[in-house]
Amino acid sequence: GKLQCLAEMDIEAYVGGLLTAQYRNDLPDAYLRALAITLRSWVAANWGRVHKDEPYQFCSSEHCFLLSGLREWPSRVVQIMRETKGLVLTCGDEICNTPSHLICGGRTESLENVVNAEAKSYLNSFFDTAGHVIPDGTPDSLDNEEALESWIAAQPDVFCNFGDEDREGDLKEFSRFFRWEIEYARQELEEILASKLGEEVGMLFDIVPLKRGASGRLSEVEVLGSRQNVKLVGDEAIRDAFAETLLPSTCFIIRVELDEQGIPTFFRFQGAGSGHGVGLCQMGAISQSLAGKSAEEILEHYFGSDVKLEKLPLT
Repeated sequence: GKLQCLAEMDIEAYVGGLLTAQYRNDLPDAYLRALAITLRSWVAANWGRVHKDEPYQFCSSEHCFLLSGLREWPSRVVQIMRETKGLVLTCGDEICNTPSHLICGGRTESLENVVNAEAKSYLNSFFDTAGHVIPDGTPDSLDNEEALESWIAAQPDVFCNFGDEDREGDLKEFSRFFRWEIEYARQELEEILASKLGEEVGMLFDIVPLKRGASGRLSEVEVLGSRQNVKLVGDEAIRDAFAETLLPSTCFIIRVELDEQGIPTFFRFQGAGSGHGVGLCQMGAISQSLAGKSAEEILEHYFGSDVKLEKLPLT
């Protein structure tokens, strides 16, 4: 437990490695350009911030970005990295902190609802539609149970909803996270909770949502058990506690099935999206790129018109 393997590289090599890890042959160029700029901006903005007490800047887990080794870049990645070399998004005198996620489910989330951080004007919650227009029949905010239940049951016309479009491979596979459902027997979920929390809650009675953001994502939830109640706070803690790996997102409602004695037998999570929901929605950006939008137009959609493209001085 005292040996760590570190990889040392400059920002361009790291961003190229991240882009390669997410690369697919069917991804359009405009999306790849937008993603390269988003990744580089995030790396530059978070340098020295996310692992302050460690001998490295970034980890290779989902806490930062998944990077499973370094391998040769595909030729298109080489070209995209050459075209976008050093380009970052800035807001005022700062490099923008530009997170991304797989699929927002139709509405992105604001930064402060996911992590305890200062609100950023370019990381507000909005619907993933042209002009951020509210889809027909949808409430302005999804932060209550009634509105969220209706939203999850719907198939709104948003960029990241690929619906029944005739697509093959990874894009079709990823689109299944637009709406998802996971069911556990009560005893199974009790075992997962005990493993993740390091202590038993006893018989699981209920899971109570306490606080949601505008996209419906939970930032606080309470687990009610026969031995103790446990409050979970934050996107990562909530997603980790209710799955052997991670729940797709915290944008979910919970259905509880009871037996004749009123004891829970099954817990069903019905949700939307994959990831924290902040910043660039990758599936939405892919959809816009396939529709002919440029990288600049995609970045403006997700981060606003006030941000600017600038080049890092040392690249």
